[in-house]
Amino acid sequence: MTFLEIRAFIYGFENRHCEVLLRKEVPQQATDNLTLLDGWAQKTVMTVGYDLKHTSRWECEICGTPAREMWIDPRPSLNISEPLVVLHVHHVCEAGGGPCHTEVQNRARELALKAGGALPAPSMPLPKPSDAELPLASSCAKCEEEKTGALGFPISRCSRCKLIRQVQLSIKCQTEDWPRHGKICKMIKEVKWGNEEQALATNPESHSETSSRTAGTSRLEIIQTIIAAFICLAAAIYYMRAG
Repeated sequence: MTFLEIRAFIYGFENRHCEVLLRKEVPQQATDNLTLLDGWAQKTVMTVGYDLKHTSRWECEICGTPAREMWIDPRPSLNISEPLVVLHVHHVCEAGGGPCHTEVQNRARELALKAGGALPAPSMPLPKPSDAELPLASSCAKCEEEKTGALGFPISRCSRCKLIRQVQLSIKCQTEDWPRHGKICKMIKEVKWGNEEQALATNPESHSETSSRTAGTSRLEIIQTIIAAFICLAAAIYYMRAG
């Protein structure tokens, strides 16, 4: 059994970053055909890229504006026995041009030179919808409504991978998105946040999300403690009467 490993590095403002390890079984027909493996790996990386956008309240890596676009720099190292793709995901305010996009490309080139790898291919300006902006990275991965990306909106993460953002109280968004996200969710094996303390200082909502989960856990523990105490008390009264 052969697995494709994807090591994704996600970048945001003030050196905030996240590392995600994903693995997916390679189809049998591609296990001995490098051409088929390359095409399948490219499709898999592009599918993964969508979910990696909706992972946090990301801001443009350069200017700090709430991010709506990504610039992806894939680094494949494909062989039949151990296929690997190193994926750099840069959140930017505009991925089709402009000073922030240029600076991100320059950083990617410097990183590639230091690593001794090939330089990233220059990206062409991307077509943008004329009547609407692209959704915020902080918005719900299903509905992508603008309000769901606003500061203070009740948003949570997928209960399994603890990474993808969804509307906290919307069963509709969670259930309807699962056929799509579930395929990626099963691939996610490890998530590591970097520079998180600094991110919490500049991003209060991240702290509120963490606090709400902690508060929920504390309430559950209190309820469990009360129930256990009640059971013990009832048992003690029963044995006292029986004696």
